[in-house]
Amino acid sequence: MNAGLRRFFVASASLTATAVACGNLSPSSDMDPCTQLGEVCDLCKLPQDQQNCQAALAAADDAQCAAVLDSTGFQNDCQPHEGGAGTDAPVEAAALPACGTTATADAGCACSGGDSGSCSPSCSGGGCAFTCASGTCTPTCAGGHCTLRCESGATCESSCSGGDCVIQCLSGSQCANTCTGGGCSFQCDDGAICNDTCGSASGCVGM
Repeated sequence: MNAGLRRFFVASASLTATAVACGNLSPSSDMDPCTQLGEVCDLCKLPQDQQNCQAALAAADDAQCAAVLDSTGFQNDCQPHEGGAGTDAPVEAAALPACGTTATADAGCACSGGDSGSCSPSCSGGGCAFTCASGTCTPTCAGGHCTLRCESGATCESSCSGGDCVIQCLSGSQCANTCTGGGCSFQCDDGAICNDTCGSASGCVGM
């Protein structure tokens, strides 16, 4: 087998392995990583995931696209909706693992507060993703760069002392989050009640 043909088969095997790993995000597992990424970019709700997605597509680099597809945070935020990409029903928060007392970076989790249990995970290392499904949730993010999704009917009172967090309050939720580290992005949907505060470092957006 000549060198050129050998390189073709090696490249093909690599792309196939990547496509299989990310097949849950794409309607077709035989697409190359950047094509798969293009299929789900519009489903991302968090600005940082949108930015990562668009940057990888602009670079047209299969390795970069595959890395974005395989990141846990991206899969939690940008997975197709139930019933296909054209519906408004989000993937159930219950599909995420339950949050423990200490959250892990780049690994999304979901929990409920109030009478149904506790939802006060901490993220000392930063980069964690929390989903509050119901009740009152009080996650803390000392390391910064966390994301919090507050579902309808939930109350979120998170603390981002590390700064640069992204907090999304969906319609029907109540938010009173604090960002003492500054640089946070607050996204308050129509129908949500938001009384978020930014620390002296300021630089927060969406307030």
